[in-house]
Amino acid sequence: MTDHSQTYRLEFHQCAAKDCTRRATGFSRYCATHRGRYSRTGDPNGRILRKGRDLAEFRKMADTYLARWKDHPAIVKACEYLESLQVSGSTYTGPMRVHRDMARELRRLRLDGATGAAMLRKVVAVAAYAHWHRRTFDDGPCFTVNLGHHLLRTTARPGAGKVKRKVAFELGREVRETLGLLLSQVATAIEADITKQARAPAHPTQRNDPMNLHPELKLDATNTKRRERAAQFIEAMRHDLATLEHFTENADAETLRGNYWLEVLQEAELATKRALRTATHDGHSTINPREFCNG
Repeated sequence: MTDHSQTYRLEFHQCAAKDCTRRATGFSRYCATHRGRYSRTGDPNGRILRKGRDLAEFRKMADTYLARWKDHPAIVKACEYLESLQVSGSTYTGPMRVHRDMARELRRLRLDGATGAAMLRKVVAVAAYAHWHRRTFDDGPCFTVNLGHHLLRTTARPGAGKVKRKVAFELGREVRETLGLLLSQVATAIEADITKQARAPAHPTQRNDPMNLHPELKLDATNTKRRERAAQFIEAMRHDLATLEHFTENADAETLRGNYWLEVLQEAELATKRALRTATHDGHSTINPREFCNG
């Protein structure tokens, strides 16, 4: 009798994951690391997003924008759908064991007081993360599993163990089929609004700030002093420039012979532009005070 196990090990000795050079373990196509990732997310390179490190920023976005759009008909309908999912259960028609596990998880959410708005906040945060990292985060089984995983963790699960991958995948697939378009539109709208705010004109209080620094920047004492000194140099340079402009406007041709003062004026303008250009927006300045003395 042929030993097929030995033949299999000889033919498939390298992990099938992309750019992995480790040996596959047992009869698996993957090494131990990628086999674990595949068993949790359905993707050998996938992972479950972390609530704090990965999703904290996007949960804040979801809180801000869902509160702003809470009366929108689409948001209202989405919350109603998620609340009805806890009552009527899933429409999954696969194996009874998976259906039973899904019904138990949804019943737990209902008994723990999960609301449609809280559940929507979870899935919007995951969708926003996937939208922001669309070049590196695969829009496939891993995304679907993360939707179901974080939806089931709307309320705490003390002692309930880990969420089964099949349960999270099937629930995420159902939510994605129903709310996928809405989640994509919400993530796109959030990105557009944040981009618009970033490109908006400077804060009105910055008009009198020669360094053009945002007032909410957290600056330590050293940076604050450096910023004040740089601002004083710039103001002094502007005063000298205004004096030179007044002189050239009222001087006669004999005084301006040889264009000496015009050259001084041009050098002063260049020094001012250079000082403003070399001032950064993080509280530091690369302005050299000797530039103003040499000018």
